[in-house]
Amino acid sequence: MANLGILLSIVSLVGWGFGDFFIQRASRALGSLRALFSIALLGSLITFPFAAPHLVALFHHPEIWILVLTSSFGFVPALLYFESLKKGKLTVVEPMLSLELPVTIGLAIGFRGEHLNGLQIAGIIAAFLGILLVATKKFDKRPSGRFFEAGVLAGLGAAFGLGLGNFMTGVLSQDVGPIETIWFSRTCFALLCFIALAFRGELKGFITDAKKAIGPIIGQTAFDMTGWVAFAFATTMIPISIATTISETYIILAALLGIIVNKERLKRHQYFGIALAVTGALVLSYATS
Repeated sequence: MANLGILLSIVSLVGWGFGDFFIQRASRALGSLRALFSIALLGSLITFPFAAPHLVALFHHPEIWILVLTSSFGFVPALLYFESLKKGKLTVVEPMLSLELPVTIGLAIGFRGEHLNGLQIAGIIAAFLGILLVATKKFDKRPSGRFFEAGVLAGLGAAFGLGLGNFMTGVLSQDVGPIETIWFSRTCFALLCFIALAFRGELKGFITDAKKAIGPIIGQTAFDMTGWVAFAFATTMIPISIATTISETYIILAALLGIIVNKERLKRHQYFGIALAVTGALVLSYATS
């Protein structure tokens, strides 16, 4: 089961990496709220057939209120996440999102009682440092020249909320069920987005605009939903902290996609960061399996 959990975590990192790439395009074409609505709505519809047989048990589950609260409060960091990718560059925003990792691991150890051995801790540290290196373009600028670029403040706010979201997704996947957790959260996001769009008078013309951005919408939904479903199932097989560390290397993939598309060259420290993060993920996989 551990090997399958690691494999699913790798699937998650690929899904999230390409998902960020398409989320940026969908958010810039539709706006962050509309992009979030489209992915949440499609995600809810896609996962419904798999969740449907379990819905009666789900709504009678003793932890349903936790799922409701988690999904409702998770809407704000999700929207900040889309807004940060809309306004900022992948190579600037992604290092902010890497703060998800220590937040999730800290919660998993502090509240879920997960224990890591020395080799696993070394792998997590190496992967985290590698992620920061590959996502940071330069070290010779003052902080005001990098940390306050467009989208970064929203990314910082999103990172802490997403770290909590990763942890609660893992906990609820273990206690309630992975597919039920993903379906419920996406349905909740879709309803909240619908209400917000209606309140702001932005539902009119949504279908017409969505047709023009159908490529990014399909891309973000296919990849991001694959990433979340794979992550949810992975956390039922291996500790949340380990599944998150492996999955979080999606930040490298997303940053690389931004560099390649923008025709930016990698710096020496970024190559080193890739090697360090991959080494960390391999060490962690070995130590876990």
